[in-house]
Amino acid sequence: MCEDSGLEGGSSNGDFSQPRSSLRGPLILAKLVVDALEKKQQGDGEDYHAIVQQLSSSGLKPVVMHRWLQALKLCVSRITKEFDMLVGATLRLVWYNKEPEVVELYIDYLTNLISAQTYYLKSSLQELVKILWLPSPDGESVYHNTHEALRAVLKLVPTAPSLLMPMLVRGFPFRTKQAEIQEIALRNILHVSSYCPALRDSILQLAIHQMLGIDVEVPKVEDEDEGSGDEEEGEGETQFHVELDGTNGVPSHIENNGCHGNDPQSSSTGAVSLSAVYSRKQLMSNEMADKLDVMMTVAFSCLHSLCHPNGVFVLEAAVNLLQSLLKIFEQVILPTHACCHVQFLLFRVTSYHEAFHSHFLDFLWGKFQDFNTSAVIRQCIAAYMASFVARAKFVPLSTVKLCLTIMLQWIHRYLETCSPDLMRPDIRQHGPFYSLCQAVFYIFVFRHKALLEMEGGIHFLRQLNFERVISSRLNPLKVCLPTVVEMFASLTSHHEIVFCYTILEQNKRVILSTGAQPTTTTAAAAGQQEENNILDCFFPFDPYCLKRSRVFVCPLYQEWEGTDEDTTREEILEDEDMMSSSLPGNGSYSQNCIPSSVDSDGLPFSPPN
Repeated sequence: MCEDSGLEGGSSNGDFSQPRSSLRGPLILAKLVVDALEKKQQGDGEDYHAIVQQLSSSGLKPVVMHRWLQALKLCVSRITKEFDMLVGATLRLVWYNKEPEVVELYIDYLTNLISAQTYYLKSSLQELVKILWLPSPDGESVYHNTHEALRAVLKLVPTAPSLLMPMLVRGFPFRTKQAEIQEIALRNILHVSSYCPALRDSILQLAIHQMLGIDVEVPKVEDEDEGSGDEEEGEGETQFHVELDGTNGVPSHIENNGCHGNDPQSSSTGAVSLSAVYSRKQLMSNEMADKLDVMMTVAFSCLHSLCHPNGVFVLEAAVNLLQSLLKIFEQVILPTHACCHVQFLLFRVTSYHEAFHSHFLDFLWGKFQDFNTSAVIRQCIAAYMASFVARAKFVPLSTVKLCLTIMLQWIHRYLETCSPDLMRPDIRQHGPFYSLCQAVFYIFVFRHKALLEMEGGIHFLRQLNFERVISSRLNPLKVCLPTVVEMFASLTSHHEIVFCYTILEQNKRVILSTGAQPTTTTAAAAGQQEENNILDCFFPFDPYCLKRSRVFVCPLYQEWEGTDEDTTREEILEDEDMMSSSLPGNGSYSQNCIPSSVDSDGLPFSPPN
């Protein structure tokens, strides 16, 4: 074939890189390809293998690649499945870092090939996905070109997303890979979701699942050490406890680096470049924490871009993203114990619109009230509600009041309907009740200043009738987290809302029972039993300690501001009996103590008209 056609050197040496001037046209080169395919079908594969060898050469020049792509594009209808070796060579071409003319022609060839021979769709997608995982010295242009090719294929074949998603799942780097590899993979799959809406939910779930796997491996002590550097590891201590001791878990050099300044995404670009992620030089001492920090920076940036295409907020896009994140939150994040950072993606998205935080709280409250939800998940939901309302600056005081009202309504109703035989402290029996009590205490501790400063604040708080809750036989002050209880007791006693210290002193002499029948226990066993009856100290929106990505959280985050109360516990105990007599109701409960204008079975957190 080659001798008759006048190719230099003939076919014996397989040199197809130097065609004579008369053969420079793509039509003539395409004729050579067709002839080689026909001869291959007849059993003579010499010219066919010469073409494959030429296309597989690592030194193939862009101009030669351009000629071959032109020729192959003209004969795609003849390249059936038996010529998969030839197609494989073209799919493995290093086209993605070439001149725009070559890139455009390759994408055109690929779409023509798939349109004519759908057999090659799967292998084409596989080769494109491989590029998305590769570190490239050529920068963002490589990934941009690959995404353009992938976009064209997805647009051409409606069923392509169903083939693509399993490839993304299988190909995503394992969490032990370096931070740079994780960053590239995460950025690329999130970008796929921007032009493939059919895969958005699945891609977001994959990304969050990958980050959760790293998040749960980041030591909590490491987080606290990153923040303070001088905290001693203590059993049962939480970030809340550390904050109550006067620190906020933020290193001074981070505070001075814009964390409390302007929102990093307020610009029109809405994206953080790869160089920006690594240029800050704020490495975490823990490898997994540093890896998660890089990934969270990318995730925050990409989610912002999804809601702000071209730098302008689009409500419809943000609503769709919020709905997707809520599904993923329910399926993946909520059941994951001890994750500390990934949930802040939802925290930030709910700040984009005034109705979003209400929708999130409404979602949580609906799940909590659903008795088909397991007790463990309901307890976790209460922690999310408490931590979100306490920590989110963008949650208005009206919503804080509504949350306290709704929660106290549920607590009082629970006390009314609980069987007398079960009215004893037991976290296994009354877990959701105790979790909601702790949520109320926690919200009050963080928001008490604003609540007391509002008009009629002290009257509102007294109407909530904390007295009945803390003096009930279920004894929530004994079961809830001691650090939360201590601060709640200090604040409420100082402002004469409710007096807790007498009960706290009595609780020191009480050993909780975990079963229906009294048991005889040793001192050690009793101590263990007491520990088992203390609620989990998990507060999902505790201080965010990842150094790079915390700039996305700080402008929205309510830090612990401390208290101004100087009254000591001993002084309060001395006067508590006398002071409690002046409290309206003197511990008795009236249904009128809780405002009845809100139906807690409805949609309590929807914004008012």
